[in-house]
Amino acid sequence: MKPHGQMEFPREVYQSRVRKLADGMERLGLDAVLLTSEQNLRYFSGMMSIVWDSKASTPGSLLINKHGDMTIVSALSNLTTVELTSCLTQAEMIGFSRVPRDGCPVGFAAGLMSGLEKIGATAGTLGMEFGFGQRLHLTWQELQGFLEQSAALQKVDATSIIWACRSIKEPAEVECLRKANHINERAIRTAFEAIVAGTSTEGDVYRKIAAESFLQGADKCLTLGVRNGPGRYNYYNCPPSDHVVIGRGNGEILMVDGGPSYQGYYSDIIRQAVTGEPSSYQKDVFAVAVASLYEGLKYFVPGRPISEAAKAVQAFLDKSPYAHLQRGRGGYGHGIGLDVHEFPMVSVSEDALFEEGMVLAIEPELCDPEAGVFGIEQNVVITADGYELLSDGDAGLFTVPL
Repeated sequence: MKPHGQMEFPREVYQSRVRKLADGMERLGLDAVLLTSEQNLRYFSGMMSIVWDSKASTPGSLLINKHGDMTIVSALSNLTTVELTSCLTQAEMIGFSRVPRDGCPVGFAAGLMSGLEKIGATAGTLGMEFGFGQRLHLTWQELQGFLEQSAALQKVDATSIIWACRSIKEPAEVECLRKANHINERAIRTAFEAIVAGTSTEGDVYRKIAAESFLQGADKCLTLGVRNGPGRYNYYNCPPSDHVVIGRGNGEILMVDGGPSYQGYYSDIIRQAVTGEPSSYQKDVFAVAVASLYEGLKYFVPGRPISEAAKAVQAFLDKSPYAHLQRGRGGYGHGIGLDVHEFPMVSVSEDALFEEGMVLAIEPELCDPEAGVFGIEQNVVITADGYELLSDGDAGLFTVPL
């Protein structure tokens, strides 16, 4: 039995995930699957590397056949880290070299072909990361080289069976997501409490949240959306700026969107602050946006169509006095896990059903370009008979004194 090393979960967890993927391969008639993204390798094998952010190399690629046999193909220099962090043994790995070397495939494509030969899948049908929410971590040159050398394999999309595994979280994954949310909630509140009206900037708020998140055990932090003031409310998904926040009188809204990850699993919430006393109009718009979220959550029940929840939010907002303030009408959230945006989407066009173990973010929003962005985002896990909030249920407007 391989020593634990830096694996985040026991080897049996990864073996169970691979068996589920292999069952999906059987259903789709696939002989093997090639996985190249950081999140897919981390999920199915445990492999981690600091080189994933590099555009110059692919730290590893995972090949799995329909029987559950697998190998990781990586540059020789990376194999020690692959062995330390993944569930694979050294005998299950293929190392390639960039230059000729005895007994070693030369180049990435040749390494992949050696991997396919190792798991007995050089012909037939190969599933790849071609679909929604997936990205190939390959250069064009690497992809072209592999496609040329693997012409005997038919290439098809394996996205559906990847998400069938990853969208249902195990209890240990849910605990990571819960921890990420607890870190995020505390970090945002600490940052809000540190705001000096008329002096702090959006960037200061972001840096405080990121710093507090790392101090509490986060391993990464997204570049957060931080927006304040009439000149900033309408810039959806805009990164923080040097704009001075909360310094021009009562009723200025500040919104924060995003969060850190814990053991790779992300929190993604929206929280808002206001200077002094918000206007009655601001209070009402905020209350309607929040109420629409909880109206949608009534439909977060295993077996129900996810689209029903999105349609319920949409109908609630359409009937409100603020229907004209909707942005992104029809789309109100997404799955969350090792990626901040995962399948399924909380959308009126989503075909999937809620399943126990899914973790989702729901975030209906109203925007008045002059008065503020209004709403919160919550992260929830689907339980046997409904849902459980992973983020804080008490998410009202935080007051910043003038």
